[in-house]
Amino acid sequence: MKSIHTPPRSIRNINMHFVVLPLRVIAGLSAMVFVLFFCYEIFISYGTQTSQKWVLSGTIFILAVWAVFEILSIETHVDSLIVKNLRYLLLFQVGVAIVRPVMNLIEEMNTNHNWVMFSSLDMKWRWILLVVYSGLFILIMDAIIGLFTFMKRTRQKL
Repeated sequence: MKSIHTPPRSIRNINMHFVVLPLRVIAGLSAMVFVLFFCYEIFISYGTQTSQKWVLSGTIFILAVWAVFEILSIETHVDSLIVKNLRYLLLFQVGVAIVRPVMNLIEEMNTNHNWVMFSSLDMKWRWILLVVYSGLFILIMDAIIGLFTFMKRTRQKL
């Protein structure tokens, strides 16, 4: 009789296409989220229509959640600290995708801006957010590269 909970298989016992394809998808999704975050900041800077910003933020959220589902599929095949760290980074990315539009909504409700760029205080926050987006993207790519390297080393030891 099989137990209800079976431990995840080690990387030596898995078929690599269960890991490689989702990692490539995660890399692509994270790159798109990174670019769309920058586009979102540009849209906000120039006072684009609210509906366009909500469509863009919804797209960012959907792509970020999709990346989380991809990492969950990898976790069923690989039990590694690198995979867990990547999952946390992707969850943080989803959190940023939720918090940023909320911050914008609060800002829009409190002030009435024209087409021109917003105040310097607002611009400082934009720069901070751009640094956060960039750092998050770099950390996600580093984790993906680390996982590929880990898998290659493990396969060579066989």
